[in-house]
Amino acid sequence: MTPAAIGALLAELPQGLDHTLVLNKWDLVDLADRALTLPVPAVCVSALTGEGLEALRSALQRAAGLGEEASTTIIARRRHLDALARAQAHLDEGILQWTHGRASELLAEELRQAQLALGEITGQVSSDELLGEIFSSFCLGK
Repeated sequence: MTPAAIGALLAELPQGLDHTLVLNKWDLVDLADRALTLPVPAVCVSALTGEGLEALRSALQRAAGLGEEASTTIIARRRHLDALARAQAHLDEGILQWTHGRASELLAEELRQAQLALGEITGQVSSDELLGEIFSSFCLGK
């Protein structure tokens, strides 16, 4: 595939998002052709030999907002911010339930909903909807 053909494919992708091109079968590319210039960052891999797979892992971690110190860094992604906003709304509603002397079951439900929202961030909650939201930001193709 030529750089022009790659550029045409990239033009079809959504604008305003970061893109990383993954080139497979790198082991089949002639050394003279390996110096091509691309308009976006690229990771060259060989599924056969495993060449470049560590670079691909690192690129995916960076794209997900995880740096080299991923275990100690907290990243506020859009879904995290949405979950925090939902948790705050449930806590606010719970305070209203409590201060107006309503049934304690209503307060308990608001606290449970807040906990579920926070669980989406901490990883204690797993749902198909959460996975769909995460993968909706990826654009995969051949």
